[in-house]
Amino acid sequence: MTGRTLRRTPALAQRMALHRVPRCDGWRHVASESAHAAHGRGGSLVHDHELEGRHGATATQDGLLACVD
Repeated sequence: MTGRTLRRTPALAQRMALHRVPRCDGWRHVASESAHAAHGRGGSLVHDHELEGRHGATATQDGLLACVD
């Protein structure tokens, strides 16, 4: 993709699953990864943990991708 820029456009779908009641009185660890990107679509996966390591939530997002010159 030399000379081209990948631009993310608005999201098609977003989902969030809470695995427990979240605590909002301290720091949290949020890890995000690009799960896939092909054929003009992309998806990401996010995991939310309390600092003690307890898994609090999982979120996903699907969106359209466009290459621009």
